[in-house]
Amino acid sequence: PTRVDVRRWWDMRTIDETRLREIYHAQGYYGKDLDDYVMWTKVYTDFPDLVARYKNGYIVESDVLSKLIEDGMPEDRAKELLETKIKKPYQEERVAETTKLTRSLIIKGAKENKLDRGQTLALLMRKNYEAWEAEYIYDIEVVGAASPESPLEFRQIVESYRRSQGLDYKEIPQDVIDAEKAFLSVSERLKAAYEKGLPQDEIDPLEVEKAEAGVDASVPEAKLTEAKEALKQLRLFYGKQSRRPAAE
Repeated sequence: PTRVDVRRWWDMRTIDETRLREIYHAQGYYGKDLDDYVMWTKVYTDFPDLVARYKNGYIVESDVLSKLIEDGMPEDRAKELLETKIKKPYQEERVAETTKLTRSLIIKGAKENKLDRGQTLALLMRKNYEAWEAEYIYDIEVVGAASPESPLEFRQIVESYRRSQGLDYKEIPQDVIDAEKAFLSVSERLKAAYEKGLPQDEIDPLEVEKAEAGVDASVPEAKLTEAKEALKQLRLFYGKQSRRPAAE
């Protein structure tokens, strides 16, 4: 299993701590590294739920602190985490119009491609939005409004919504989405090249680019070596084709 798989298992409590330690140990973690990684897994999966329950009034701040300490965090570090991630009621009050204006400008910059995803999330979080809130705002107001370009972008919007509702969700790394978009883009360009009847020396580089994008976008890790070797042979083939003298 991947580390993401293990975190999801722990989050759903389908494995206990003994099994959690066994898996991480098998993945090469020992001693203090193992203890630290187990603690991090607990805090990483528990903290978003604790924050949501606290903000909705189901638990109080001391309950959050107790759970973090139970997960293995030193008390002083747990308190510091609360101070930086959970605001007191009077600190959580936002000046509505100012926040709305600033948020609108940030989203406008993202829609005009003046801000990338990372920059947009960072600016939203400086406006006191939690990371998951910023991601949800971006996925709905920027990606959704711009009409998603790939299946994974649609999936990202759905997963962001599920996360915002406290439901089980799957993380979709941005680099995976970018790889899929690159693959779809070159596939369209290659299709257009064939339809226009472009010469082979213009089509060959697109074939290679598509193969490269396909490796990045969809090949499982277990088959990556095999795919790269096939790509190498493809490059050699098209390289030889492009060096052949033109027919008389």
